[in-house]
Amino acid sequence: YFDSYVTGMFDLARAFADRIEAAPDFELFARPEANIVCFRHVRAGVDLTQDELQTRLRRAVLASGSHYLVQTTLTHGVYLRTTLVNPRTTEQDLAMLLDALRHMLQ
Repeated sequence: YFDSYVTGMFDLARAFADRIEAAPDFELFARPEANIVCFRHVRAGVDLTQDELQTRLRRAVLASGSHYLVQTTLTHGVYLRTTLVNPRTTEQDLAMLLDALRHMLQ
């Protein structure tokens, strides 16, 4: 059971990374090797730095209560970070997260 759970979370992280890489308005920091995915939303026409945008998006998502994200500072700046641990999380949930981020701060 534990093996299939861990494998499932790793597979979900890779599927989420694929979705991020396919989206022109998101940037993946690196391919996940486990269940952690670091990414950021790239939005043109915003009077914010990329770091400020990620911080504000995270705050807005948390305030909405729709999803939970943390942020981290990596070599190229601030990134949003999700750690996939809930076995009920689906690819659709993660697609909804990206859609929510697209509509935050508009």
